[in-house]
Amino acid sequence: MVKTRQLLIWLLSLGVLVTPLATQAFVGRTGNEVIFSPADKLDGVTYALGQQITIDAPLPDDLICLGNNVFVNQPVAGDIICLAEHINIKAPVGGSVRLFGNNVQIDGPIGRNAMLSGYQLLLGEHSEIKGETLLANFILESQGSYKKAVHGLYGQAKLAGHYESPIDLRELSGGASKLVIDPAAEIGAGLTYQAERPAQIADEAHINGEVVHKVATAQEKRAARIGWWWSKLVHLFMLLIVALVFYSLWPNLGDKLIKTGTTKPVLACLYGFITLCLLPLAALIVGFTVIGLPLSLMLLIIWLFLLYVGRLVAGYWLGLKIMPRAKSHLWSFLLGTTIIVAISWLPIIGGAIMLLSTWWGVGVVEQVFLKSHTNQKIKH
Repeated sequence: MVKTRQLLIWLLSLGVLVTPLATQAFVGRTGNEVIFSPADKLDGVTYALGQQITIDAPLPDDLICLGNNVFVNQPVAGDIICLAEHINIKAPVGGSVRLFGNNVQIDGPIGRNAMLSGYQLLLGEHSEIKGETLLANFILESQGSYKKAVHGLYGQAKLAGHYESPIDLRELSGGASKLVIDPAAEIGAGLTYQAERPAQIADEAHINGEVVHKVATAQEKRAARIGWWWSKLVHLFMLLIVALVFYSLWPNLGDKLIKTGTTKPVLACLYGFITLCLLPLAALIVGFTVIGLPLSLMLLIIWLFLLYVGRLVAGYWLGLKIMPRAKSHLWSFLLGTTIIVAISWLPIIGGAIMLLSTWWGVGVVEQVFLKSHTNQKIKH
């Protein structure tokens, strides 16, 4: 599930990674190990894609990167936008940082704002964020200083830094979160946090201003549940609309898809998995060129389209299993799609079933498309 969330975060940030290419000079590098050394002549935005990315040379503009391990050891004049498993920034950053990673460490000054999201975040004693800070991390440990307001979501948080502006935090999981204010903490303008349990505040901590502990009211909890159900129902409604459109345009296509998918289901899952993994990667690679930018956006649209179609194919198959003798396969289609979406709402197992069914559906669509394309070539 963690890998799935990381992939989702990466795809949402992908448009941010490729858009600046259309208007700025840039340097782009890819490879298993990407190193920017002091001997490199760099100009404009720096793009990097690799297993390990190391910045050992000062960068004159923004850094935009995607990798497994990212090490920033020299100053970056502009912003840093990065998605990686591990991100370690030890040098000054002149602009803002937008970081998404499983493990993020910062131990240097940030000239503007910070948006930090992922599993674990460690802000060292040399870190300094001069703009506003937005956090969303399950584990948070802060020893740095903050000039402006700090807002965030946390699971387990320990604050031991210097805060000149208000802090506003909210727990991620009701009742299971923990907020600790270290004896070394200096909070200059008050602390507001929403959590089921009160924070552990050391007597030695220096707090100026009011400490406000908010507990969600029954009405707020009920509104949150209603909002959750409403979002799920809207998603289901949109998927059913797409299913209705597909069935109206291609009423006989479903049977061909099901026949192909049930012949070699494991192979279909493998095809779907490979396709859904390669399309975003291909979009990112071709996006490194200005000419390839439209193609990159087109590949992303195709990827999103296949996500919808994969679920619809699985829903059609399930509907036929439940209502094999229905006069119209449309009702089987809509019923199966509804059940597939409802299953996805189940914790843990629902996500796994949805993932496998999507892979299978996408693989089936790919096989039918390739077979149809091959037959047309033979005819011509």
